[in-house]
Amino acid sequence: MSFITLPLEVHCQIISYLLSNSDVAALSIQCRTLHSICDMASRRRYHQIDISEAELSVDDSFNFLIEILKQPQLALYVRHLKYRVPISRHSDYKEAKPMRELSSEDMSLIRNAVKVGGFTGPKQDRVVNMLMQRVDYTLNQFGCYRKRESFQTFITQALAAIILAVSPNIVSITTTNPHPRYSAFEFPLDQFLRLANESSGRKRYLCNLRNVYMISKTDSTWEDGRFYIPMELNTFIKLFDKLPSIESVSTDVMEEDQNEDTDFKKGSSNVNMISVCHSSVSSTYLAGLMWSCKALKEFRYYIGGRSTHDGGHPTLNAKALIKSMCGHKETIEIIDIDAENDIYVLERNDAEEIEREFNNYGSPYEDGVDDDQCKMLRSIWKNSGSLSDFKSLKSLSLGVKLLSYFAKDVSWSSDKMTERVIVANCLPDTLEYLCVRGYEKGKDAEDDEQMNVLMAFYKSGQSHLKELRGIEELIPHASYVDNPDEDGHLLWPFDKESDTEDEEDSEEEEK
Repeated sequence: MSFITLPLEVHCQIISYLLSNSDVAALSIQCRTLHSICDMASRRRYHQIDISEAELSVDDSFNFLIEILKQPQLALYVRHLKYRVPISRHSDYKEAKPMRELSSEDMSLIRNAVKVGGFTGPKQDRVVNMLMQRVDYTLNQFGCYRKRESFQTFITQALAAIILAVSPNIVSITTTNPHPRYSAFEFPLDQFLRLANESSGRKRYLCNLRNVYMISKTDSTWEDGRFYIPMELNTFIKLFDKLPSIESVSTDVMEEDQNEDTDFKKGSSNVNMISVCHSSVSSTYLAGLMWSCKALKEFRYYIGGRSTHDGGHPTLNAKALIKSMCGHKETIEIIDIDAENDIYVLERNDAEEIEREFNNYGSPYEDGVDDDQCKMLRSIWKNSGSLSDFKSLKSLSLGVKLLSYFAKDVSWSSDKMTERVIVANCLPDTLEYLCVRGYEKGKDAEDDEQMNVLMAFYKSGQSHLKELRGIEELIPHASYVDNPDEDGHLLWPFDKESDTEDEEDSEEEEK
């Protein structure tokens, strides 16, 4: 029996397991019957739901929700949710007179959906009341913009939470942090995400969620797009880290929130891809994120794109980063670090002095390290290994000095770190792509020698590299924006914030 001759209900069941629109589109062109079943027009319409604080966005999202509740099949088409509303904690939500008029049937659908989302009793009534509100910009006329912001937060969070609750095929979420620290208010999106994560697959919530992007945005009136924003990434990750299909968490333009509870738990997270770009965080924080992963596959960290408020930068210890990655040397496939301008010690010629620095600042032996961080770093410091030990590594992008340092063995002893090694001899056989940043021919004799040997090895055809960049052309290091008033062109444009959609789905949308 061919696939085409299978019963209609079997076709529908098979198609329901295809999370990629491009896969469904490929199936839809096989024959008229499959084209009708695939319903590509509806799939494109409900593929992504975008919620912002704009009145039109809120109304459109509410209409999407009503349509989905009336036709549950449409919920299967929702793949991506973007929630762009910065959280406001200025006042708690107070139930108000409903601003939407719905039939009794539609109200019943809403109440049931809220219950499906895990809200019962008074919490159910509260969230239903939020959904019945509209964004009221008339509050601005009375100078109550903070009250309006808080009102918007609860309305839009309720919408996002219930849409997620009834959409089982969500694969990516782009969102602001749904709960601020030191707030006793109950935010519906935060409550739903915690419930989904704690359920850990026992319920159908977010069972297909793979990618999450945290928008670094708050309601602070002082933010002007030029400086890094204090964010609680570790706390944010804990909203998703136990979900059965979760893979990646990423963000941009963040710096550490000094009030965050950095309670890292070894091997506690299902997240296996971490991307912190255009940001300014310490190696200890990054080490904690990696330490929390059960098995890390990809790690990206870039500095640049913003300025710091005080002109200072956190400690970035290359040894701590490498030792952290050594804990995942059997699984990690992609390493991309553009932060060498923040690791000044690598510019020194004295290998012993470099080791003294790395074994002090940003290490478990640094004065003033709190007990939890010290315990974590002591555990990480037991890891050893070098570039050649990363048996799954396929893509590597590093600064020229960090690459040479990575080629050495970061063992307990400093003796091996002072030995000279040839980078070309340390490349794992699995490595297919190598990008060297910051190399300028003629600037450093040792770098010249290393890169000449590396290029000769690549051209000989004996390596497994398919692409080598940064030797014949300069790829500059990322750097901080020292003066945002004069160097505005160096600021990373926030309107390019990461889109967590699959590339193939994006291409399908364009078609």
